[in-house]
Amino acid sequence: CPTNYDVVFVNPFKAGASAPLAVYANGVGANTVSVQPEVLVIDNEGDAIFAYDAKNKVLALTKKATDDYKVAATSVSVSYAFDKTEADYKKVTSQMSAGSILGVDDKTGEFTWKNEGATLTKDYTVTVVATVTFADLSEVKCRIPVKLSATKL
Repeated sequence: CPTNYDVVFVNPFKAGASAPLAVYANGVGANTVSVQPEVLVIDNEGDAIFAYDAKNKVLALTKKATDDYKVAATSVSVSYAFDKTEADYKKVTSQMSAGSILGVDDKTGEFTWKNEGATLTKDYTVTVVATVTFADLSEVKCRIPVKLSATKL
């Protein structure tokens, strides 16, 4: 007796909440902030799976990830990039002065704003997307807002 089944694959992980970060955008020289501490992957029960370990200053799997989900540290990779579709990103990059830098290190998550003469008259928020890949299991995009502040923090 043949039976039909509907199979639904559900991603076991999702992005947790990220706190917004900020850098003073009108300051002289390079202003940096690490987005790594804001990377958080949780499971569908809301428990942390992959998070920043403040003591060791690295992203790490939690006990639940290794014990319950059997995820190995070697199977996890993280890359960082800007969401280049956002209006604030487009506005800032189109009006940057020569020599200015708006960047994020794709391996370490170090965000850099180096202002070489432009003066921001208002705050802009750009989003860094941390893509956490669990090999053969899941891919999660953590969105981390970074405010370029026109006023000193």
